[in-house]
Amino acid sequence: MQEVVLDSFILKNNQSESVHFNLDDFKIVPHSDQIYVKITGDTFFSVLNNFDNLIRQPTGCGEQNMIRMAPLVSVAVYLKATGQLTRELKVRIEKHLLAGYQNQQKFMHSDGLYSIWGRKDEQGGGTWLSAYVLRTYADILLNDLATVDVEKFNLTYMTLKSIANSDGSYRHRGPKLRNSAFGARRNVPDDNLVLSSFVLIALLKAERALNEHLKSSNDRTVNYLVNELIKTKPKQVNTYALALSLYALNMANESGSGELIEQLEQEIDGRQVSESNGRRGVYWRTDERIESASADLEITGYVLLGKAMRSRKSNPRQIESIAAWLNSKRNANDGFYSTQV
Repeated sequence: MQEVVLDSFILKNNQSESVHFNLDDFKIVPHSDQIYVKITGDTFFSVLNNFDNLIRQPTGCGEQNMIRMAPLVSVAVYLKATGQLTRELKVRIEKHLLAGYQNQQKFMHSDGLYSIWGRKDEQGGGTWLSAYVLRTYADILLNDLATVDVEKFNLTYMTLKSIANSDGSYRHRGPKLRNSAFGARRNVPDDNLVLSSFVLIALLKAERALNEHLKSSNDRTVNYLVNELIKTKPKQVNTYALALSLYALNMANESGSGELIEQLEQEIDGRQVSESNGRRGVYWRTDERIESASADLEITGYVLLGKAMRSRKSNPRQIESIAAWLNSKRNANDGFYSTQV
């Protein structure tokens, strides 16, 4: 059985759309072809039908556990935001999240940072994984999905802030993660820029979860991103670093003002790629120096998040086209390639 998402449309008033495809394009055994058409007004309606296949209880080491736990949080946030998180689903999700949370705490060091094997890792907690955990826990707290120890959450937040360099940047510390764990981050040239953006996003989300208003506490990291982008020049920054830093700066400055952000928007739009098969959809692809099956999805996802935050200044048709491309990349279980966006 082969599932194909041909397109997605936003229709207004009496608009209509036609979809054409050729069965000869698919490898079908003669006289065995059957077509099932599913039409819904909710882009992710089938997530509920494939819930058991899409959601699994988090298990494994500190890295594997988070790779399974983060998507569970994302689905729960979506279902709650769209009013589809029924009591039954909430109970099931909460059970999985609590199991994942308890497992993840085994890999927490005394300073609040996390690593793949916990205190067995002599190098201590890792920057990337700790930021990933903090960001995920923040989403759990912000959406009241499960119980999180706020004291330990705050410890991770404070320690992560304290290990910033004097200029506000972050450098990798702790054990190296598996190459596929963070998609387009793999072998990225502008590692400090990417890592600093990733940590800033986690800190900003954590502050919202803690109901803190500590904008000034992140000024050094924001200034580092701004200065680094001005020094390097946006045209010379790889696409992943550009998308991630733009999203981070938009989070830190929700009004979306500023000449640099406008320059970054223009640069990222200039790298937009249109779907080659004539269908609707635009996306961003990785640079040749970065190889990852999920990288295009991750980059495009960050671009969409950034533009959604600047909705008043963004082009609605472009946002629709980005969402259409991402939607077309879902697999039969309504998931995507492994990625944390």
